[in-house]
Amino acid sequence: MALLLLVALPSAASAQTVDLTPSDGTPSNDTLYWSVRGYQFTVTQEVSIEAAEWFVDVPNGGSVAARLYDASGNQLAAGTVSAGDGTEKWHISQLSYTLQANTTYTVAFYCDSVSTTYFDYQHNPTQPFSAGNGLFTNIYNRSANSSTADTYPDYQGNTWAPMIRLVLGDDTDGDGIFDTSDNCPTVANASQLDTDGDGAGDACDDDDDGDTVADTADNCPLTANTNQTDTDGDGAGDVCDDDDDGDAVADTADNCPLAANANQTDTDGDGIGDACDDDDDGDTIADTADNCPMTANTNQTDTDGDDAGDVCDDDDDGDTVADTADNCPMTANTNQTDTDGDGAGDECDDDDDGDTIADTADNCPGVPNANQEDLDGDGAGDVCDDDDDGDTVADTADNCPMTANTDQTDTDGDGDGDACDGDDDEDGVVDTLDNCPTTPNAAQTDTDGDDAGDACDDDDDGDTVADTADNCPLVANIDQADNDGDGAGDACDADDDNDTFADTLDNCPGVPNDTQVDTDGDGQGDACDEDDDDDGVLDVDDNCATEPNDTQADADGDGTGDVCDDDDDGDTIADTADNCPLVANTDQTDTDNDGTGDACEDDTDGDGIGDDGDASGTAGDNACADAVVTDCDDNCPGIANPDQFDADGDGMGDACDDDDDGDTVADTVDNCPQTPNTDQADGDADDIGDACDDVDDSPAQLGTGSAADSGCGCSSTQGPSNAALALLVLLGLVGLRRRRR
Repeated sequence: MALLLLVALPSAASAQTVDLTPSDGTPSNDTLYWSVRGYQFTVTQEVSIEAAEWFVDVPNGGSVAARLYDASGNQLAAGTVSAGDGTEKWHISQLSYTLQANTTYTVAFYCDSVSTTYFDYQHNPTQPFSAGNGLFTNIYNRSANSSTADTYPDYQGNTWAPMIRLVLGDDTDGDGIFDTSDNCPTVANASQLDTDGDGAGDACDDDDDGDTVADTADNCPLTANTNQTDTDGDGAGDVCDDDDDGDAVADTADNCPLAANANQTDTDGDGIGDACDDDDDGDTIADTADNCPMTANTNQTDTDGDDAGDVCDDDDDGDTVADTADNCPMTANTNQTDTDGDGAGDECDDDDDGDTIADTADNCPGVPNANQEDLDGDGAGDVCDDDDDGDTVADTADNCPMTANTDQTDTDGDGDGDACDGDDDEDGVVDTLDNCPTTPNAAQTDTDGDDAGDACDDDDDGDTVADTADNCPLVANIDQADNDGDGAGDACDADDDNDTFADTLDNCPGVPNDTQVDTDGDGQGDACDEDDDDDGVLDVDDNCATEPNDTQADADGDGTGDVCDDDDDGDTIADTADNCPLVANTDQTDTDNDGTGDACEDDTDGDGIGDDGDASGTAGDNACADAVVTDCDDNCPGIANPDQFDADGDGMGDACDDDDDGDTVADTVDNCPQTPNTDQADGDADDIGDACDDVDDSPAQLGTGSAADSGCGCSSTQGPSNAALALLVLLGLVGLRRRRR
């Protein structure tokens, strides 16, 4: 029996073993010892096992092997077999598997037959224990014998136990974390700290924060900051610097954490220091645009436009007179003029002359005139206006001083300007009634009725075309259309197209057509009819413009419709001579000579079997089987074969098949053209192959040789029996029938 042996976790870089045997005692019953062959356990972290070992005496010829199961008894791995030699020792069964953290497994050994069946392991739940410094927990012995498991004694005080241990994977760096779970397997890091969560522990990761900047160059090696911003240039990146601007004020208390401002000045008290506040005075106007950046003035009023707002400008109107001494502080008036001496400068006084009429309403704001007389209504009162009628001619020289007439026109030269003369042209019609008041026209003719007499109207017909350019000056025609270019507009031309047919009789009055041809007789001549043949297709699109063809059929696609094309299929054969006028067939092949070319006939050879007999739309896709003549395609479409015989069933009828029986021997040399016989055997050399020779009269058949030669045991002198002759006749009839096919 084995003594209890506990193996501690070894140092780094060596294989580790963990005993699954309780350390505080073992069973003393030999029978029980042999029945306990496994342990159930739970692992606390992922770990790889390489083998299981059982300390036991296995006789010569015996063997043991380990198996690994999940908590449900499903086999996960099978170990190698270890043969016995009659000595008690550790038997190693190689068993490679990665155990998952917080998962329960059973490892067991099988003897001799090394069965793969998971037998009824029982366990004692009262004494779970741990091993491997807590790597394995809730360990229970497992027994193959229910009765002995039921009586399994407590561990305490016992001295013997079955010894099973696991050989674990490596812990190269000796940090207590197995390589399979270790994020730095070659660098000890028991904490497994992995700042950037990239699976590589900080201890072996040259970029701990995963920001693509190596730790050796990273100004914040444990905080991701790819841009490496370092506002104050102190070598500590902003993301890990508690005083980014280096002004000795911590970022958490700094009103400008990224702009140095030790004094923390905050003009508008908004919590953002002036050093980083783009609106220091808090008036919603950015400092860069604010004309008083340190004094709130949302309206940005700047009276003198000097870019200094009024709220911070001591000369608001920019007239070099300080606001405190200026009689118009908001209106520039360097001379400080004050016409009525009321202390308010004229520039800002709403009644400069003191006549009680506000300057804005006063037609002479600098001269008192309470009555505001203004003869010409030009806004300048008469008392200050030297041109009362406002015609730019001084009253002293004006021939109509009270009526505006800048040009001083006096048509009839009577000294009174036309503006104030009752009959300017002296034609006896007063100006108020005269349709040409400055051009004598006693008749008052007005062709277009626009109240401007023809005598003075440069567009008599009112069509917006001046008479001097109008090709119909007395008939309105804005477009000046002159179809025949004869200088007389169509509006006043009796023959617009100059084809000698008066417009009233012309079937195309706007298009010259002295023949007056009208193909479709619709009253509109062909020269101006967009559909000459009245077939509903415009001439520009009609492939037969003068022959009705509303379908526009054009079999050969040559742009000339079939109704006017003498070669519809474009095969150079005139339709009158073409045996397929709508299907191109230059060679005019007509296999069956029925007058219809093969190109447009479904039964090329005229044998009554259609080339596309099954009407599938594709000829030859369903060739007739041997002797089948309906619902199938002609198996020899170029050679008449109404019987559709196809001896070898290759889809090619015998009529056009040069190897009817498909035996690779051409019919012309085949001694059995209807019966496959690749070897062409012909025992009687009668040129009829044995395969189709109903009477094979070879020497053996006829009995011409000796009995020994024939091998049939009959007399050499004996002739064929009556039965043999009958059989030969029958075979001949069968052969004859096959040949006829």
